[in-house]
Amino acid sequence: MTSILAIAAGIVVIFISCELFVNSIEWLGRKLHISENAVGTVLAAIGTALPESLVTLIALAFGSGAAVHEEIGIGAIVGGPLMLSTVAYFSVGFTALAARGKRTIGSRLDLEQLGVARDVLWFLGIFGAAVLCSLVPAYPVKVLVALGMIAAYFAYAFGQLGEEIGEQRTLAPLHFHRAVLVPDTWRVVMQVVLGVAGMIYGANLFVEHLGTLAGGVGLPAVVLSMLLSPIATELPEIMNAVLWVRQGKEDLAIGNVSGSMLVQAAIPCSLGLVFSSWRLSIEPLLGILAILLCSIFVYLNLRSDRLSAPRLLLTGAPYAALVALFARGL
Repeated sequence: MTSILAIAAGIVVIFISCELFVNSIEWLGRKLHISENAVGTVLAAIGTALPESLVTLIALAFGSGAAVHEEIGIGAIVGGPLMLSTVAYFSVGFTALAARGKRTIGSRLDLEQLGVARDVLWFLGIFGAAVLCSLVPAYPVKVLVALGMIAAYFAYAFGQLGEEIGEQRTLAPLHFHRAVLVPDTWRVVMQVVLGVAGMIYGANLFVEHLGTLAGGVGLPAVVLSMLLSPIATELPEIMNAVLWVRQGKEDLAIGNVSGSMLVQAAIPCSLGLVFSSWRLSIEPLLGILAILLCSIFVYLNLRSDRLSAPRLLLTGAPYAALVALFARGL
């Protein structure tokens, strides 16, 4: 019962923190004169990707060195993009359909699809390089690839931050300064910091007690890490996406998901290359297959400017199939 209450508390903390974060990160982008697209793909993505990056770092770099810690780390590395490419995209499509009566554009997705396709292509390139490195036995080569992946991400991020601002939407009042039209910068920064801190705390609380609750399931550590840890660590992205879609800002929602996948491909994967043997067993390879299937599906629809809410619902199928497969013990 204690674990169940702690899990529920973790979800509440994450939800409140996401509301603070979503509300303040847009104001931070406005203060820094950053385009709305870069707010979703860079600022929001880095903030919401912190919990899973910390889980990976703690498991691989600060673990006891036991094989189980490596399995947990690799499971978390694969689990992040798995949850984002399936459940997060599915959540965007489902929310757009469920809230179509309250949205001015109904279930239609109002976003610059070719631009988002470019983000997904960056992810496929960086993540693909990490996956291929599992076939390379030479450790120095893996370190060089890891450095190259991080450099590629920074090149992408700086390119996004350098975009023209363009037309800007009216923002909701800052929760920490609702009495004014333009809030103080220090209040914006404080709300962003508290939002990120709350997401990290809530995610860690959720993961710790979820692991305790699921301890008797009998699945391998890599499977538990791949399926359970991201339930909490990816909740910020999913909740942010739901909040933004309900506000008719699916460009920020999709941008946050695709941007977070890029952070996942660059940072946690690089940690895996440097701090583990990076040998992938059948379970993470199946997760990678689901990631690639969904990402390529989304990319092709974006390239043809045909991505829609109903099509996004299809991205939930590989995740459901994977869970069913693992539940039956492969």
